[in-house]
Amino acid sequence: MKRHFIRLACISLGSCVLATAAFAQTPVSPPGSWPYLITTPGSYRLTANMLAPAPSSAIVIGASNVTLDLNGFTVAQSGLVPPCSPDITTGYGSTCSAVAGNALISATGRNITIKNGTVSNGSSAGIVLNPISPGAAMGARFEDLNVTGNRGDGISATGEGNRYLRVNALYNSGIGIEAGTYAQLEDVSANWNDGNGVLAGSFGMSSRVITRANGATGFFGAGVLDHLLTSANNSSGLIFNGVVRNAASQSNGISDAVTGVLLDSNFYTGTVSVTGCYAQTAAGAFLGTGVPMTSNTCP
Repeated sequence: MKRHFIRLACISLGSCVLATAAFAQTPVSPPGSWPYLITTPGSYRLTANMLAPAPSSAIVIGASNVTLDLNGFTVAQSGLVPPCSPDITTGYGSTCSAVAGNALISATGRNITIKNGTVSNGSSAGIVLNPISPGAAMGARFEDLNVTGNRGDGISATGEGNRYLRVNALYNSGIGIEAGTYAQLEDVSANWNDGNGVLAGSFGMSSRVITRANGATGFFGAGVLDHLLTSANNSSGLIFNGVVRNAASQSNGISDAVTGVLLDSNFYTGTVSVTGCYAQTAAGAFLGTGVPMTSNTCP
């Protein structure tokens, strides 16, 4: 019995060793010359802030199946002053202007995860995922990120099937989040960006999104949207084609335009142009060909 127990323990220990090896992370520290290049699949973890000289990228990912854990650190460019901030003079957008240049984190490939840190003060976009060929730049995952004060888009990822979990895109000089098609957004905020707060492609699913004081539309997209707060955007709060539930849209510069189906009783806005059917409990004038409803079924 004792011999049998030792054999089982060895098997268990061997499994643990293999599991540890499988999840080993490559440490990432500031390189001697910029940018830091990732060219092989694997898991990478920052050990310090990555402050690249402008206008160089800080990190360039040139492989698929890469996880980049920022580990609570900041990826930024040094020497850019003053930093971008909310433009309280106009009441929307940022105090910086968009410029052409290199993204702080640039990536190509499939199944790329970037998480757990801050991407800020770039001379151009914060994060760009480039679809350089058909089928590339799919299945990206962005988690627990603050993408702030970049002189371009906060995150631009135009491929398919990307996920955005607990992402804040604030006072960037372009679009806050360009999400791509078939995207999923959960617990996302996009405020004080110069372009749209969120630009989501077709057939996406979004839940618990806040967009405020952006220079264009708060949320522009299609698919299914549940629990949206959008206000004080310079253009429309919401332009959407699909199903909207539990949306509050107030004090935006242009009337909200919605096509498709609105299927809940908590849609609140000022003036809405609609086609399809919609529901409302407290709202202003409704325009278009929609059918007013008070229940959750379409006639």
